Amino acid sequence: MDYHEEKKNDVTQEGCDFDDGVDAASPHTDGGGGNLADGYNAFLEFLKTPNVEADNSATKGATATSDAREHDAVNTATDPSPAKEEPSHARMGEKNVSLMTKAKLANGVDAPRMGQKSQSLMMLDRGCPFSGATGKMSRKQQMESLRNLNVRELASLGRTTKGKPRKLTQIPRGYRLETTGIRIDFIKPSTSTATKLGEKVFRGLIYAVSLTKNESSSKQIMLRVLELPKRNTPWWNGLHLRLQENEQFIVEIQERQEGGTNTNTKWVDSFAPVTIEPLTAFTVQDEDIAWLKTSIDGTDFAKSDLLFAELSLTKKSSTILNEAKDTNIMSRQRKLGSTKFEPSKPDAAEVKRNENMLHELLNTENPMTLQDQVHMKDIWNKCLGWIGMTGEHFVESLFLRCPDLLHHTFGEIPAELAFDMFVSIIDMAVRDLDNRTEVIGRESYRGAPLRPDIDAPFKTLDEGFMQFAQIGMQPRHWKEARVLFNIIMRNVNPYLEEDDEEMLCLGVESCVYRFWTHHIMKPALLAIKEVDDIFYSEDHRHKLSDSFKSLAEDKVRAGVLFYQNLFKTYPEVIPYFGRTDMDFLASHLFDAVELLVNVFNDFEKALPILRHLGKIHDIAKIPVFTYGAIGEVLDMTLRMALPQYGNGTPEGDKLAKLWTSLVNRTVLITSRISFVSERMLRKAFEWVDQTARELKWDAAYLAKRHFDIENEVRTKGTYTHTEEEIVHGARVAWRNTAKCVGRIAWNTLMVRDRRHVSNLNQIFAECLEHQRLATADGSLKSVMTVFAPRQPGTRMGTRFWIPQLVRFASYEIEDGSLIGDRANKAYTDECIELGWKPPEPRTEFDVLPVVIEDTVSGLVQMFVLPKEYHKVTMIEHPKYPDFAKLGLRWCVVPTVTCFTMKLGGLEYGCCPFNGWFMETEITRDLLEAGRMDKQAAIAKAIGVEEDEDDFWRERVAIETNKAVMHSFRRDKHSIVDHVTAQNQFLAHDAREKREGRECPAQWSWVVPAIGGSTLPIWHHEMRDFYIEPQYDYQAELFAVRKESKLAEDEVFDVAGPDENEFERILILYASVTGTAEAFAYRAKKAFRPLKVTVASCQSINPKTISSQCIVGGGVYSAVLFITSTFGEGLPPPSAEVFFKTLGSLPASTLSDVPFAVMAIGSSIYPDFCQAGIDLNKTLAGLGGKQILPLTKGDEVNQQEESVLQWITSVGSLFDLQQKQAIVLAGDSPDYVEDNDPISVELLPLDSEKVLAALADEKDLNDSIRVGASSSVHNSSAAVARLLPAGYKLCEVTMNDELVSFPSEESKKLYRSTRFVEFNLKGAVSQGEEKQDLVYETGDHARILPVNDSSVVLAMCQCLDLNPEQWIHINVEDGPAFTASTVRVGDLMAMELDLATSQGDGNLPLLKCLIKAARSSGDTSEQSSDELTRLEDITELILHSADLAKEEGGEGATSKALMREEARKNAINTLTEEYVTIPDLLQQFPVATSHVSLAEVLDVLPRLKPRHYSIASSSEMNPTKLQLSVGKLTVSSHKSTGKSRLGVCSHFLAARTTAAVTNASVDTPTNDVFCTNSTTHVRLGITGSTFRLPKDNQLAPIIMIGPGTGIAPMLGFLQSREKALSDGVELGPCMVFFGCRSENDFLHSERMRSWVKTGVITDLQVAFSRLSGHPKEYVQHLVKKRSCEVWAMLSDPSCHYYICGDSLMAEDVFDELKATARNTGGFDHIGSVDFFRKMKKEHRFQTDTWGVVAKRDVALKKLVEKKYNQAGEWLKNFEEEKKEDAV
Repeated sequence: MDYHEEKKNDVTQEGCDFDDGVDAASPHTDGGGGNLADGYNAFLEFLKTPNVEADNSATKGATATSDAREHDAVNTATDPSPAKEEPSHARMGEKNVSLMTKAKLANGVDAPRMGQKSQSLMMLDRGCPFSGATGKMSRKQQMESLRNLNVRELASLGRTTKGKPRKLTQIPRGYRLETTGIRIDFIKPSTSTATKLGEKVFRGLIYAVSLTKNESSSKQIMLRVLELPKRNTPWWNGLHLRLQENEQFIVEIQERQEGGTNTNTKWVDSFAPVTIEPLTAFTVQDEDIAWLKTSIDGTDFAKSDLLFAELSLTKKSSTILNEAKDTNIMSRQRKLGSTKFEPSKPDAAEVKRNENMLHELLNTENPMTLQDQVHMKDIWNKCLGWIGMTGEHFVESLFLRCPDLLHHTFGEIPAELAFDMFVSIIDMAVRDLDNRTEVIGRESYRGAPLRPDIDAPFKTLDEGFMQFAQIGMQPRHWKEARVLFNIIMRNVNPYLEEDDEEMLCLGVESCVYRFWTHHIMKPALLAIKEVDDIFYSEDHRHKLSDSFKSLAEDKVRAGVLFYQNLFKTYPEVIPYFGRTDMDFLASHLFDAVELLVNVFNDFEKALPILRHLGKIHDIAKIPVFTYGAIGEVLDMTLRMALPQYGNGTPEGDKLAKLWTSLVNRTVLITSRISFVSERMLRKAFEWVDQTARELKWDAAYLAKRHFDIENEVRTKGTYTHTEEEIVHGARVAWRNTAKCVGRIAWNTLMVRDRRHVSNLNQIFAECLEHQRLATADGSLKSVMTVFAPRQPGTRMGTRFWIPQLVRFASYEIEDGSLIGDRANKAYTDECIELGWKPPEPRTEFDVLPVVIEDTVSGLVQMFVLPKEYHKVTMIEHPKYPDFAKLGLRWCVVPTVTCFTMKLGGLEYGCCPFNGWFMETEITRDLLEAGRMDKQAAIAKAIGVEEDEDDFWRERVAIETNKAVMHSFRRDKHSIVDHVTAQNQFLAHDAREKREGRECPAQWSWVVPAIGGSTLPIWHHEMRDFYIEPQYDYQAELFAVRKESKLAEDEVFDVAGPDENEFERILILYASVTGTAEAFAYRAKKAFRPLKVTVASCQSINPKTISSQCIVGGGVYSAVLFITSTFGEGLPPPSAEVFFKTLGSLPASTLSDVPFAVMAIGSSIYPDFCQAGIDLNKTLAGLGGKQILPLTKGDEVNQQEESVLQWITSVGSLFDLQQKQAIVLAGDSPDYVEDNDPISVELLPLDSEKVLAALADEKDLNDSIRVGASSSVHNSSAAVARLLPAGYKLCEVTMNDELVSFPSEESKKLYRSTRFVEFNLKGAVSQGEEKQDLVYETGDHARILPVNDSSVVLAMCQCLDLNPEQWIHINVEDGPAFTASTVRVGDLMAMELDLATSQGDGNLPLLKCLIKAARSSGDTSEQSSDELTRLEDITELILHSADLAKEEGGEGATSKALMREEARKNAINTLTEEYVTIPDLLQQFPVATSHVSLAEVLDVLPRLKPRHYSIASSSEMNPTKLQLSVGKLTVSSHKSTGKSRLGVCSHFLAARTTAAVTNASVDTPTNDVFCTNSTTHVRLGITGSTFRLPKDNQLAPIIMIGPGTGIAPMLGFLQSREKALSDGVELGPCMVFFGCRSENDFLHSERMRSWVKTGVITDLQVAFSRLSGHPKEYVQHLVKKRSCEVWAMLSDPSCHYYICGDSLMAEDVFDELKATARNTGGFDHIGSVDFFRKMKKEHRFQTDTWGVVAKRDVALKKLVEKKYNQAGEWLKNFEEEKKEDAV
């Protein structure tokens, strides 16, 4: 049972909870209400008063017990007013408890048996065989009912066979046990206390544990964990924590006070271990749900808060499928509109036919008479009552008749939008027949299911017909639609009356045919003619082409003019262009316009391109309203650029009309995808907002749902509901169903989430389980089983052909009459045609088979319903014996299968639902002529003469009602009478008003068929309105199929796909520093249980990718790429060969290979994610099928979140949640749980692995000594053994300070900078022959640093490990370590990054610590305090950005900046206090003591290499490599006094040369701890394109390199020095350097000497801290020397180089563009083109890195600039305009 808002304070002392004992009804024709609580109350009375005989008098519903200690459990039938009760959620949060779940059930103590008065645990028996019809039963009757249970089955489960239940001792085979719900109930505090409290927030966890006991103690071992998200009420459902036998689960709930007068924001911890041994209430014949209850603050239940835990014993899907294995009697493949069509314009013959059709229409007067108009409006009004069914039938039948409509005309438009377009146009046309009757006096049926001004695809008839014409609908389509409309109005409208049918049988003379011809076809064809006249005219194309010529002369300027006008007129659109290169966009805008002009006469060719463009815009979240702005601004731009455009002359106005038509049609096609996405998002957000209100979600969780939903919708066109949203949505949809009278029980609906089941055999098996759960032993329960929703681009999804699971057949007998249920005649014939053989002899009550179809695959399967799953009741009358002789019967459970549940923009078309019958429903089914037609037979049976009694029909109906009620009560099946049902509805309506909700109701459905004005409901005013979530009736699929003109039948045996065979995915990464590799393995973990292979690009031959995928005969369903970018837009060096080979393959090499690319980088660099962009283009160009748009992860703006969102999007494409649900349900036999990703073995010194490692170190040490200039420390060999591929061990030969520090105080002003030199000759490498490293001038050095020894020792101390301890590491999943056998100290020093991350990379470690603290079993105060602090830190990082997502506005800097700012503030709180990982661990010693080394290795990032620009020339010093390294120290935090040290720069600064080592080391030591190595460094070379001109030494050169940015320039200058000494004539060289003062003028003597020798021709130095002078930076010098700079830049051979931080490079580039404008005479466009040309010719080269100085401030400034490029672009134009004015 699920607990909800309407719960009253009806908690008995035994812990049972009821919903007023309601009778429930289903929202359909054949489902009414039933007495839910009667049986439960009767059973409780039996338990509470075992020695008292119950009253045998017949009563309706349960009565309250006389025991004063018990709360009332009142049936609504006896007391419809629940005003005295208060919803439990009103009490939640009011009591200020410090520990919410402190108590526990003692381990090892037997739980009290059911029925004991003071028991601490109570389980509710949902399988009680008592119905509300019997009232209270005697003890004898109750015991007899219990004995009717399966004795053998009960005995096998540890139950007694004597009627008295006892504990369930084992989980039955084929079942699984889960914890599915947790709830806290509070005792109401005093008013004075409540007023002091603000809003409370709750969160928690539940986890399964096993107990290992020994002689001294017992230890809890945590097995599985499930997180309870934050809620404003402590109430969670849909949890699914699996439990095995002999396991317990622990509930941990935390609370926090928010708001009010209490300012304490700490989470308060508590633990409540709860044993699950007492499973007495479980019966495998019932719903199998039980509630555990325990008090929180003591044992006196009357004064304490209560913890409820819901347990569920559920059959596995495999078990259900096995039970239903013989039910499939037919499988057939039937194609459904699978033909593909290529877009093309109409041929001459079709054009002629269209002209003749329109001519005929125009020359025919409107034949609709006033009588026709009245009939048409009446028929359509009746149709609107079933618009979901009739509208779907029309649209889907039209698509079958005209497949080109689906594949070409509507394209990306989903079926629901096509439905709305057709229904809207028809509804508008009908209402337009006589506007006078559209002034509604009170209520009417709704029109199209649209929300005015929000959902409507068009506002007027003319606009609607024009849209149909523009998307390509042709006259032949409208002609087919006319035929269908007439058929559907006649055959699919349940409300038609006799005169309506007579009218519709007139064919072409009918009002429907005339209406369609003259009010639909005529305006539609006129719109088509108008579009064709414009777009198929050669003269018009020539006019457009001629007018475009003047634009084509300078398309860039026209593009700039357009975007200037757009941003000035609509500044609100600027944020949507935040990351766009506006100069590039402006230069290519009119290229796209030119394409449209060229295909003007064959516009169909442009449709795929426009739809793809629309998808890109949708992903970029460009809203639909901007399309209107684009059209308006383009019109404005054309008027400014084209003198003849719209100049008032006929020709000018015609030209304007042509351009407007082209733009409007383009905008319509392009905007459809965004229109659909926005509509779905609005519905989705409305739904989750409503769910959040009603279920008391936390604000951060709601914000995260918004964010996740939007990203998923933009990516794949749909999204995935959580189980909580599904369950609550199904209930609210029932609550909103206006036709249902029994909605009072809406929140008791049992919802079974089976979205992971798609195999038709399994779907039917789940339907059988649905019947079992609903039927039980007569005590019916309302149940819904929800299967997967319809996916974008698919037809109707999986559907039932039968409207109810149990239906009776109808046959035509020899005399031509019908027997059976006549409503099922068509379905019966269809089943026989498919191969069903009815039983012989045929009877009136033969149960029909169930046909299910998957319209996507075309698979149709027919199943027979076993007798045990369709219980029936024989109908007899208590007074008339002849009634029973009629042999009438009816099914017990009305399981409806013809509903589509519309929930949050998604449609669930396969969701069987049942409630209870109301007796009048069965009576109507038996009596009506269109059903069983038994009215006359029953009249005869009860002795009523038709010709003698004017009221014989009423008498027959009343007696049949009595017979139905009597029969159901006799068999103890739940049913509700119409009097009780109407009272329940009135109570429900009153309750909804109290909750602030209006109750929709359709009077003709809610008022019972009999009783009339004698019932109060007859006089009850109702409003019938449509609101979602909602159940809509479906079209009958087999009837829709009859309209198809395609060949369909192809019979074969098919078992359906194997759902347990999960997809295989190949992830390829290209990484420089290991970030992409780490993300690849992170994705692999996230994709479980999919089978994922991770590999580097360099390990794969691109030619084999296709053959490894399913499309090429391989195993992989998709290939995913994660790549970084290196240098100037290049791929990582390790992947260069892969990229080059891939780009050289033939065009169709990767035909239809599914792929997706995740590009990572940093937007501070000019070529942000360029390698990923190029890879994505290459893969698409080779024919690959792009399953997701390119995604970019920005290192300075939530890269982790972008990657995780990409991973989530990929997972949703492969239905990852469904796969995980299958595994969770234990229904995946081929899935094997992965081993621990990393395992660690401690090794003794005499281990073979240790001895082998020591031997390797000795050999390496000997090699190092050979190449070294003197003695070498032993630890250098340890370093050499941890050399990754691509690195060598190089000796430090020089390490000098470049900055002069005149005083100690000056060390705070100037940053230490070291000039380090390495000897490349004799460098040692692991596993290779000794060979020298080779580099080229301009390359980069990769340095692998070593962590500081103090940090390493602290880390070892935290983990209680000896740094000299040898270990062996086995990596199952993830990147391997350099050496598997290693010392702990060496591992910590050289493999792990021991600095806390300045991003959210600390989260894995924090979560690891939290997990360790929770599973430790340590309940000490220190442990609880640590856990609370850890959770607070984690929550701050996780949810700060979520709230900012919701609160952020559409400002000029975009929401992304606000989210990033919130996230960074949260992270800074952590990193400022904890600089290193040991700092963090030392603050949580208890949690750390429970963390293993293997877990640490799994969560800590690897130590990444640092890249430095080489400051030497390979021409001058081929065996020496020099670096200029700034020693990075981030200033100490004020509160902690801790400084963050650059790991690599401090490591290099501490390296000493061999000479120093010789002086300080007398004899070698046995201490081999690696950080003692002071002379050798792990070094590699990374190539670069940063090069001097090779073919023109006379080319002018400009170099800009402030600070250590001068490093690569030093190499260049050395090369020039070498060339000059060799007699080579050199061109001019201007060098700009920047520093604070002469003290940190790096290499000043060398540079000044180069000036004297002519290596440098012009040296400019900017001093920013020179005493007596203003601050000056390099960009200021560029401005001062603009004439000289431009003189060099204007030389076509000039080369420009800049190196330094990115912010400086951006500022200098801005100054260069200003120089080009002010000195060179260019405008903005010209300056952009000038430098773009230099970059294309590789004459404009950059070597930049992230900002270092004042990092936080500078980085924020840079990011704001990067994410507001449109605003900056417009600002540049405004400044240029001001300069021009001056």
